[in-house]
Amino acid sequence: MKIKHFCIIIYFAFVGVHSQVSRKDWNEGNLTWNDFQEREIAFEHSISELKYTIGYTTEKQKRKDTVILRLQSFCYIDPQISWVHPDFKTEENLEYNQIIFDIAELYRRKLQYELDRLGSYYSAETVFQNIYQNLNDEVAMFQKQSDYGRNYAVILQWKPNIEDRLDIYNNNKLPEYEKAKFGLGFNVGALYSFRNGEVKEHFGNSISFLFGFDLAFKNSILNINGALSGGRVKDDYLGNIYWEQRERFSVALIDISYGYAIIDNSKLKLAPFAGLAITEFSEVNYDGEEHDLIMTDFNFLLGLSADFKLRTHINTIPNLFLGRKDISFSAIRAKLFVSKNDFYEDLNGYSVNLSIGYSWFGNMLKPD
Repeated sequence: MKIKHFCIIIYFAFVGVHSQVSRKDWNEGNLTWNDFQEREIAFEHSISELKYTIGYTTEKQKRKDTVILRLQSFCYIDPQISWVHPDFKTEENLEYNQIIFDIAELYRRKLQYELDRLGSYYSAETVFQNIYQNLNDEVAMFQKQSDYGRNYAVILQWKPNIEDRLDIYNNNKLPEYEKAKFGLGFNVGALYSFRNGEVKEHFGNSISFLFGFDLAFKNSILNINGALSGGRVKDDYLGNIYWEQRERFSVALIDISYGYAIIDNSKLKLAPFAGLAITEFSEVNYDGEEHDLIMTDFNFLLGLSADFKLRTHINTIPNLFLGRKDISFSAIRAKLFVSKNDFYEDLNGYSVNLSIGYSWFGNMLKPD
């Protein structure tokens, strides 16, 4: 049984390698008679036959630090099933087959043009079927007019026409897109808070888990962030409420701010911001009862955010629900901001906060 299984594996491996070899893309160069199998028997009209294929597939294309998701078209012939009668291996007949291959490439380019401009994901297959039918119709017309390669005068008439049409669709680049005005993002990371004044004397500094969301309109950004951390009281506080030394506490920081991107290019996004900071210290209670000790402060914050962009993702395939294309950026985000802590007259100070983490931000795309 082991030998049988081994033979099956070898067979499928051979078939896989063989299928990869049995393909010649249009951009690999002009046809030669090595791309055909010889057959002694020809059909009523045909003295040769070129088996061409066009189609499309989803492909990721990497260009430096940009990844593009695209419906990519292809055009190739299969040398294993393309054939020629050995008595007709002439330059004229080879040129006849090359024109058929060129017609297939022409419609491959037309297909790519339409795929890059789809308004709906579901229309891709309809577009392909229409173009594939038009391709077969034009090839059939050429075959009939040229008497399947026997009328060289017709071949010479078709050749410049196809070459001119190939030049028209020669640009295989993506169309230009414009980012939509609205954008959405999120970020996660760590926040270190340096405190001063009486707050530091009793509670010290802290390291927090940070998470947040960004809503943008053009260069304006609404930031909503939350940070959670905890620790132990450094020294008794005997003011308005009583915090006992070594007692465990938790800190929650929520900030809502407005920012404006003064720099936003392929490498860096820099945005100063200002807004409201809500800071809350609460007693850590493990018995399930409500916290007895809670201090909450509402105050201002000022800061600067820097996104060091790692990679750009461009999705040119319309999504299933909105039918829109999108662009997104992943980045390392660093933020520095200052907030005021003013719980009581004898418990106040400033907090200097430094965070670093991962951020993602995306916009819809529309044709420029």
